Amino acid sequence: MLSFLAYLTENEERIKGIVAKHSNLDFSHDPSARMAFGHLANASEALIKHFAAHDPSTNKQYTQWMVNRYKVRDFYANQTRALGQHLWDYHQHKQFLAPEHRDINKLNVEQMYNAADAAKTKKSKKQLKKEAKNDGATLVHKDGDFTVHQIHTHAAAVLYGKGSKWCTSSDNNAGENHFNNYHGQGPLVVVHNGDKKYQVHFPSRQFNDSRNSNFGISHFLQENPKARKVKAFKDQAAKHGFEDHFMEPHD
Repeated sequence: MLSFLAYLTENEERIKGIVAKHSNLDFSHDPSARMAFGHLANASEALIKHFAAHDPSTNKQYTQWMVNRYKVRDFYANQTRALGQHLWDYHQHKQFLAPEHRDINKLNVEQMYNAADAAKTKKSKKQLKKEAKNDGATLVHKDGDFTVHQIHTHAAAVLYGKGSKWCTSSDNNAGENHFNNYHGQGPLVVVHNGDKKYQVHFPSRQFNDSRNSNFGISHFLQENPKARKVKAFKDQAAKHGFEDHFMEPHD
């Protein structure tokens, strides 16, 4: 593992090598570069170091690409900050890049911008899915492959309702409105029992299978006897007039 000093030295040597290869970098087409660096004796070196300063990688792996793109007039010196910000997105979201975008040397600046934006969006969708699973729902009961999740957000309703016909699981404004309506009345719950799933909403007296057929509570409990042990269901049953269905049988 490189020491910090060795790491700095290696980066300096890499930049020196790039400067040596491009000691007469032409920026006659670029008014912003002429204004910022034209008066300097080492103008090319200063411009390349300016690029390197906005290279977000620890080993300055994009500096040579920046020089190459500058030489073909793909950007101006005063656009380097914005370029560096997109390079940061490109670098940070590498695992989400499309295969054809992973070799930056095959991309021009506009293509890199588009690739970075697409990778960032893809990452955001995965992050939203993770947040929906972790923060948008609470596991209130688990008994083997029988699970009960209370749903708190529309994103979680979409995730946990995937493959169902429930209106609350539609990934659109209408679905969000339906979710908010039900959620505003009381807890919305998704039950998984093996490969079957149900959406339960005591306030509206709905006990729907994945096809959105309302079984009614008697049929639901017959199909899911473990539901009788769920405290959250017992609490809702008492509140909405279903307590008889959750009474323990007498000897």
